[in-house]
Amino acid sequence: MSARTRNFLIIIALVALTCAAMGRVVRNDFLNWDDRQMLVENPLVGHLTGHNLAAIWRGPILKLYTPLAFTVWAVVAKIFGVNPTVFHGLNLSVHLVCVVLVFAILRRILITWRPTSENATNDLAAFLGAAIFAVHPLQVEAVAWVSGFNNLLAGMFGLGAIYFYLIDRQEKDSSLAGSPYHGKYVSATVLLVLAMLSKPTAVVVPLVVMVIHRLVFRGSWKEILRWVGPWVLIAVVFAGIASHVQPAATVKAPGLWARPIIAGDAVGFYLGKILVPLNLNVDYGRTPSGVGEHWLIGAMVVVALLALWISGLRRSVLGIGIAVLVVALLPVLGLRAFDFQRYSTVADRYVYLGMLGVSIFAAVIARRWRFPVALIVLALAVMSARQKSWWRDTETLFNHTLALNPQSFAAHKALGFVAASANRIDEAEMHYAAALELQPEDGEVHYDLANLLNLNMNDPARSLAHYRAAIADRPNDARIELNYGVALVKLRDLSGAENAYRRALEIDPNYPEAHANLGWLYELRGQIAEAREQYRQALGVDPQCGLALRGLQRIGPR
Repeated sequence: MSARTRNFLIIIALVALTCAAMGRVVRNDFLNWDDRQMLVENPLVGHLTGHNLAAIWRGPILKLYTPLAFTVWAVVAKIFGVNPTVFHGLNLSVHLVCVVLVFAILRRILITWRPTSENATNDLAAFLGAAIFAVHPLQVEAVAWVSGFNNLLAGMFGLGAIYFYLIDRQEKDSSLAGSPYHGKYVSATVLLVLAMLSKPTAVVVPLVVMVIHRLVFRGSWKEILRWVGPWVLIAVVFAGIASHVQPAATVKAPGLWARPIIAGDAVGFYLGKILVPLNLNVDYGRTPSGVGEHWLIGAMVVVALLALWISGLRRSVLGIGIAVLVVALLPVLGLRAFDFQRYSTVADRYVYLGMLGVSIFAAVIARRWRFPVALIVLALAVMSARQKSWWRDTETLFNHTLALNPQSFAAHKALGFVAASANRIDEAEMHYAAALELQPEDGEVHYDLANLLNLNMNDPARSLAHYRAAIADRPNDARIELNYGVALVKLRDLSGAENAYRRALEIDPNYPEAHANLGWLYELRGQIAEAREQYRQALGVDPQCGLALRGLQRIGPR
């Protein structure tokens, strides 16, 4: 069998294995776990116009500056509509591309790592390593969660950059050897930039390449800096831009002494879940404030990693795998505060790119112990098939989370919203009360509870205190100001409502509902020209904005 035929069959097998383990995610619904805010109810994504596209690239959306990911969503929504099957299929498709790229990267690495003349052995080992990347249960969150798309897209472009870099370094064409600007290097650089535009955490890709070049290819630092140095400069510049454009974390940063311990605890946690991927959920509750509970584990992991690096073991396949994993995790280890620490310092999706390190280790081991690694792959595939079933809808996911973590703030918050949407008032109030007991100042829960009182129970007077608490915690959230204004209109405080709507538009000038509600307020006052202008501005952003369309029908378009 020719190498080309063999590799084609391997790729088919990888696709089939991945689809068998995770393919049914296309039947899942959108989740009330960022999906609705970021995609379903986001007019910038749902209505692709030049104005909305400029807004996507100009600043963050829901505190995230991931303009390429939002642009891809907007294009897909324009063509296919906002359909959960389409967007879950998009996630799965990008994951499949990543799996194939990992296979290609592993083949390149295995050619260098203790070379063997048996190409079939290398190809089968690369297949098993890529299969672990494909079906490890830790990968389920990024694939099964529509909002995990930015992790997948950044992973795809990042892996593409690594692949083209490895090809470039392995080619020995003397006519190109002296220039860093020939095709494959330039292609790799473009892919790196696309990865960072997909998610800022891709700034670690140059460091991953440094680890592979140094520890696998035994490159000198001089050579590495010559080729990776420009990438590091690009990453530094992009990190600076992203930190300026993307809001700083609202989580209080722990003391400097605690951060290495938190990072060590996170690494230890991930290594444990890689080895034994049981009881996976979306909220592990390992917040920075709980560092005292895990300080010994964190300290031991830090010491172990330092010992591994100082000793010769860093050049072993185990050391290389761990180094790639840790470097890929650097932005989310807790060395710098980030917003998700409000829930937990660790999350399955953060491991997505770092799983390349696990795949490198597995592929090298599989050259000698192919059958045991194959059994592990099958076991992981079965576990992923079960894990992905928890992601079919919001209620299933967070009931599962609550069963594993009864103190899950995220689960109570999400289940409260589900109950409110189904008009199960008592159940919703119970979950919101439990969430506020865990985090009394959380603006998102105060906002949801205020909406329950204002919109479901038609009790705007009781909702005001919760809207104000939400605004105090999240002063830059236009949605809160909007619904606060709606409650004030119900109480006939039109002046207060106008101020709320204007604050919403100061925060987000492209917020169609704020323009439409301000138009409705002007209409109530008899200020028809002002109302007409606000309705038109709303429709300029969202041509399907119902309140604005009805308003113009009432007062006329003149």
